[in-house]
Amino acid sequence: MSRKKWTEETLFARLLNNKSDKTHWENIRELRSRGSKEVFIKSVELINSDIAKERLIGAEILSQLGLPPRPFIKQTFEIFFELLKTETNNLVISTMFYGIGHNSEHLKKKDIDFICTFKDNKNIEIKQGLVFALCGIDDNSAIDTLIDFTKDKRSSIRDWATFGIGVQSDRDDLKIRAALWNRVSDKHFKTRREAIFGLAKRKDKRIKEILKKELETIDNHGSYMLEAIEEFQDKDFIDLLKQKIISNEIDKKINPEWLENSIRKLMEIQ
Repeated sequence: MSRKKWTEETLFARLLNNKSDKTHWENIRELRSRGSKEVFIKSVELINSDIAKERLIGAEILSQLGLPPRPFIKQTFEIFFELLKTETNNLVISTMFYGIGHNSEHLKKKDIDFICTFKDNKNIEIKQGLVFALCGIDDNSAIDTLIDFTKDKRSSIRDWATFGIGVQSDRDDLKIRAALWNRVSDKHFKTRREAIFGLAKRKDKRIKEILKKELETIDNHGSYMLEAIEEFQDKDFIDLLKQKIISNEIDKKINPEWLENSIRKLMEIQ
């Protein structure tokens, strides 16, 4: 029988009783898609449980219950922020942060300030969830916290935090530019890439030479750098891209259509 034909009782029973995680997310996604009051009530019952596994399942469902605008998001946020005051299970906390991130347009200033108090937590799941929750939020506390995370010893944290301030944020000030410049030479490729893109987006003239060097070695994994060049909007790159098309005919490292598309976009700049 198709999972879509299962009753909600069956789906919850499978989540609570299955020994294997093989179908866990399929069941979570099916319950989320229903967005009914019955699913909400049962999920609230679980998230208020004394058993961490049940709280985790409840948080996973509530995080994205129903299609936007989510029908129970106000009540869900009230539950999440109350539970965050006492919760000790790292996975439950990080799951709530991911849920907050998926619905961050509903955050209030006091909510942002509160979740930022978790920034000194040493647990990797909590830090990753917190970074996700803060990305895309135009708030001083959120930006400052993300800047702190761009210096984290874990590359996965630096990567997402740099993406958060460089790409998802439109803010442009000395503090953000300094944080991005600190990551331009990062040993982690993705973090370095996000920093370069963020500075190109802000038309920082100092990034021009770095973009030129990136273009020299660009390959089929480098479409992101072409996007950065497009964001930088400097017509000097038109000739450089044309030269790259010629050299690329020999080494064939990159899709020539990507180069031609970037040239076309730069030529359209007024």
